[in-house]
Amino acid sequence: MSTIQQNSVNDAIFAYGDHDLQKLKVFNYSAENNHTFIYIHGGAWRDPSNTFDEMDPVVSHNKDVNHIGINYRLSPEIKHPFHLVDILRGLKFIRENFQSENITLLGHSVGATMILQLLHFKIIVNEGLKYVPNESYDTDEIHQLLDYVGKNIKFDQLLFLDGIYNVIELLNEYPDYSSFVNEAFVNAEHVENSTQLSSRIPEIDTPFSLVKQSTQFIIYQSLEDELLSMKQTHLLVDYLVSKNQRFSLHVDNWGKHEEIYSTNRSLVFHGKLPN
Repeated sequence: MSTIQQNSVNDAIFAYGDHDLQKLKVFNYSAENNHTFIYIHGGAWRDPSNTFDEMDPVVSHNKDVNHIGINYRLSPEIKHPFHLVDILRGLKFIRENFQSENITLLGHSVGATMILQLLHFKIIVNEGLKYVPNESYDTDEIHQLLDYVGKNIKFDQLLFLDGIYNVIELLNEYPDYSSFVNEAFVNAEHVENSTQLSSRIPEIDTPFSLVKQSTQFIIYQSLEDELLSMKQTHLLVDYLVSKNQRFSLHVDNWGKHEEIYSTNRSLVFHGKLPN
């Protein structure tokens, strides 16, 4: 595995692809740190105001761990599963270039959606590709990427932060959200098969990928979130229970959706419970 030559990196941006949004930001990195936190931002797959910089306020509170955020291409320029494919490319870049054995992956809003998708990433990516033109991607490159990630990456902790876990049910609750969903997906079947909670693909009922028996699943939801009710979190809880997956759930009044836990962001982003 090739690695970044420096033993430490601060406030550096690296490209993992050719597109301007295919970048990741290393807020702080030391080869001596034994824990790495990787952040996936939200923004309904399309909002350019949501970026990896949402991690910036939490870095100074915990310098003895590494902090990295991943940006990815947005809709309508791309469709599912290419947001997830970009995350996989970013994770591959991190694995190849940094010492990152103990990883917490955290995602807010659709960032949490992608964490859920990663648990069956090969099935979800391959199914999603059926709905997009073949000429828009390199099949061999995608398969090599999926193979690499499956063999080389395991997460020690997953933080689901005010996420979307069943897009079909999201649209039933919030019909107006079709405006951004339609930009990210080709049709209703494409939406349905995008996450485990709505997919009817038989292969989706298989053990989770990229986790260990000891991996911690932690779910957070702000009761003051005006864009997402508790329904999505309840759906995730029910799904994890059905899979006999242990998890912890934390719910409180932590601010509105885009406040991202406000003054409690650092605690939540590090998997802790605000007082």
